[in-house]
Amino acid sequence: MRILHIRPADLNEALLFLNNGQETRKTEILHVILQRRSPAQSTEHSLLSQNSPIIVPDVRSITNQRYDQKLRETFNELLKRYRPDVIHIHVISGFSVLPILNTASNLNIHKVLTLYDYSFISPRKRRTNLATKTSLERKEYHRRIRYILNQSDAVVCTKPQQKELLERIHGPNSKIIPVHNGPTYQTILKKKTRSLFLKVGHICNSKCLYCVAGIANEPFIDLSLLKNKLEEVSPDYDRVVLTGGEPTMHPRFFELLYILFYLGLEIEIQSNIRIFSSQKIAARIKKFNPKITVCINSHKEDVFDLLADARGAFKQTVRGAINLRQEAIALETKIIMTRQNCDHLRDIISFIKDLGIKSVMLVFPTPMGLARDNFARINPRYEQIIPAIRQALQWGSQQGMHMLTENVPPCILGASYHSYDSQCEGMLDGIYMNISRGLYNCKTERKDIQKVKIPDCNSCRHFFACEGVYREYIKNFGGNEFVPVTV
Repeated sequence: MRILHIRPADLNEALLFLNNGQETRKTEILHVILQRRSPAQSTEHSLLSQNSPIIVPDVRSITNQRYDQKLRETFNELLKRYRPDVIHIHVISGFSVLPILNTASNLNIHKVLTLYDYSFISPRKRRTNLATKTSLERKEYHRRIRYILNQSDAVVCTKPQQKELLERIHGPNSKIIPVHNGPTYQTILKKKTRSLFLKVGHICNSKCLYCVAGIANEPFIDLSLLKNKLEEVSPDYDRVVLTGGEPTMHPRFFELLYILFYLGLEIEIQSNIRIFSSQKIAARIKKFNPKITVCINSHKEDVFDLLADARGAFKQTVRGAINLRQEAIALETKIIMTRQNCDHLRDIISFIKDLGIKSVMLVFPTPMGLARDNFARINPRYEQIIPAIRQALQWGSQQGMHMLTENVPPCILGASYHSYDSQCEGMLDGIYMNISRGLYNCKTERKDIQKVKIPDCNSCRHFFACEGVYREYIKNFGGNEFVPVTV
């Protein structure tokens, strides 16, 4: 476990309140010291030392928790360099907390705040200061504090009045705790990431034969509507997965990324990455630290373009992958296993590896949308391709790839390959947000509506863990190939 303590240089003896014996021999402690600057000094931050303590000089002195963009840029570099498990920010007046929290949230790093004065609540460090502010000033300041609370795993109050005032302003919150009940880092690290899947519209520049969304002419969701809904639900989530259609085609895509970033959400994008064949656009997305998942379904241009039903898709996707890797953007891939590519899984994995991508998920088609319309054309039978799946999993793992499967039942996959099942990792769990429909649980929808279990499943040892098989598959192929595992 690596913990990064962040404090102003003028906070003396800060660690008296902090550790409470939580560090072990396996804990690495680093310290970042923020040195304030005078108005005449440079506005640029730079890291004076790469050892602990790490000095960040020339930090702008501010009040009201106004946003410090330069501090965000500095911590974006620093946190990606050191990759801590937890950051612990020690707060006194004079520096902006939100830019540090935004960046840590974006990188899926846990966050703890300890308050040493009243500056977090009142910019003049006095308990009564907010009463003298105008209603508009109070509203804006409370909004910033709400963002900070939402993005923190714990806010430790060294004085009882701090907790009282915060709860008076924002209501009771289990994150706000007195110092003697301070959180253990181990407890915080056990916190499960909560994912929100956000479909921004159906429009796409491909017409993939396996697409679950189908073709629709519905416009993209208006950004102001998205912003209002995200403001409402973001406190309950840590990560947003943007889906479509093709989310990068939203006319205000980068504005949406800014909203997600400032709300403190880790950003994932399910994209065909064709737009990133432009180096300029690939470079522009770097500041948001997204993780992008792309389908690379063939190492052959003709098969790739056939499955995407878009001429030139292969060249644009490959160029997009190269550009994103050059910008150090995290890329993961899926291979949708179809009749057209199931005999070449190992070659496709090798091609993906050569692109510098280390994560591959082998996905059996979900027969909805266009995939349902094209079922007879693209869908293989499980029993026909399971030998190729097992060989691909073994070979990919031997090459150092992170291999997983999706939509492959455990009775088909086999006991020796159960660890590759993405259901075991909970990767497919989450809440979908549809503006017209509201929030719904995607796992519940799959299990209760889209999938079915045959009568023999009742005796299978995986009955409760397995979601079943899609109804459309059973309708077309029956269920004779699914044999319950009883030992």
